Amino acid sequence: MYDHIARESYKQSPASVIYWIVISSYAYYFRAESLLSDETYDKMCKLVLDKKITHRRLSYLINDDRLRAGSLFDIKEFEYPLYIVRDAELLINERKWYGKCV
Repeated sequence: MYDHIARESYKQSPASVIYWIVISSYAYYFRAESLLSDETYDKMCKLVLDKKITHRRLSYLINDDRLRAGSLFDIKEFEYPLYIVRDAELLINERKWYGKCV
């Protein structure tokens, strides 16, 4: 899981929490891979809701209903930005090469 990296990223840039929510959702729903633990994912969704965090390129994919549900299951694969797809594939492959405890 990439929980620790996501938490460190948030400390540097709070908007990065949205990046982690989106990339994790893509990996989970379209590659059957978990990048974050359920607990971390749920905490991030709550954080975005509570603090009204936005991301200049990804906020259009997030809304309060999706965050409350803790799921972006209704986003179609083609709606994800290409860089999210690419980054998800890189993280998934990295784990396969270096093991589950990256």
